[in-house]
Amino acid sequence: MSDRRLKEAFDNVHADDELKRHTREFLARRTQGYKRGTIFPYRQMAAVMACFLLTLALAGFGGYYLYFIPVSSISVDVNPSIELGINRFDRVVTVDTFNDDGYDVMSSLNVRFMDYRDAMDVILNQESEEAYLAEDACIAITVSGAAEGKQREMLAHLHTCASSYGNVHCSSGSHGEALEAHEAGMTLGRYQAFMKLQALDPSVTQEDIEGLTISQIWDKIAELSGNTENGQQDRDNIQDDTGVGNGCEAGAQDGDAAQGGCGQNGHHGGNGHGHGHGH
Repeated sequence: MSDRRLKEAFDNVHADDELKRHTREFLARRTQGYKRGTIFPYRQMAAVMACFLLTLALAGFGGYYLYFIPVSSISVDVNPSIELGINRFDRVVTVDTFNDDGYDVMSSLNVRFMDYRDAMDVILNQESEEAYLAEDACIAITVSGAAEGKQREMLAHLHTCASSYGNVHCSSGSHGEALEAHEAGMTLGRYQAFMKLQALDPSVTQEDIEGLTISQIWDKIAELSGNTENGQQDRDNIQDDTGVGNGCEAGAQDGDAAQGGCGQNGHHGGNGHGHGHGH
């Protein structure tokens, strides 16, 4: 068959309109409208990245909250008044001082991020060197904010370590009480002593105790309570909340032989515990 006759034969082939329409629709579906390549889903990807970055930010904030936010506090009162904020990992994350002596003690020390037991060892060593811890000095250590079980654990550790430095009074308080103390410009330990004194003598004001050491405040409490013997204050009657000793002299009776320090690393060495039993 010649080329001319073959062309004439194909020219006679006609497709009806319905077949043409179906063919176009089929080809459009198969070729996605003849569009080349794949369209990258920019909007969907942007949403995914935004969610990812938000997750990272929240994770970072959660880590900050866990480590840098204190869940409990330890106040230390001799004459220097100092308060340490402790995180859930037993690390010191904040340090506040409430009088000039407290500032003098802490101005040369950096105890942030230390374990609170090591930090207490450093602080009490410094106070001893600066002669704040005299032979009859009373150390008031107060824990607040932690759960009850954690409070007792911390108090037991602190009582043991501090008893090698002098007479120790350990107690605990609520978060609300700590806020009241801070509003009054005092540590919780000093505030508790002030409230005990004011309960015995309502005329006592905050100004009246500004120049007193914690020992002198407790002496006044003992005097007003009638706990005196031969002119000497009987501090043994001051109740210790740790359950391992009683009063400012808790640990002093057995504590003379106690050489153990606060820190986990045993800065003072020895195995003494200094749990007094004064009544």
